Amino acid sequence: MQKLMFRGKDVKTGEWIVGDGIHFPKSERYNGTCWIDGMAEQSNDWVQVEGGTVGIWTGQYDKNKKMIFEGDILRGYWGTKFTVVYDEDYLQFIAKGVGFPARELSYFGSYSYLVV
Repeated sequence: MQKLMFRGKDVKTGEWIVGDGIHFPKSERYNGTCWIDGMAEQSNDWVQVEGGTVGIWTGQYDKNKKMIFEGDILRGYWGTKFTVVYDEDYLQFIAKGVGFPARELSYFGSYSYLVV
């Protein structure tokens, strides 16, 4: 079974934080933010991140072995760009591009695109 991973931008530093836990507080004080349990290389503590930047790991990597998260922009062959979104009708992550049909990520093959 694949481990759930999340990513979001730290509200203090603007750096991307990757972790395996997420919490959305109900307090008005933290409106628009959430907390990610940072990984060992960044932090072992919960880090406050901008709520609008949070994405879940798709379980796939690009051709440079970089993790692909929801909301990422991928560059494919011929410079075409696609945005990674979750399709609730088909319950899977897809890549949507302008002028191209939406496709499931596995259609492209993990070695044919890069996260930009």
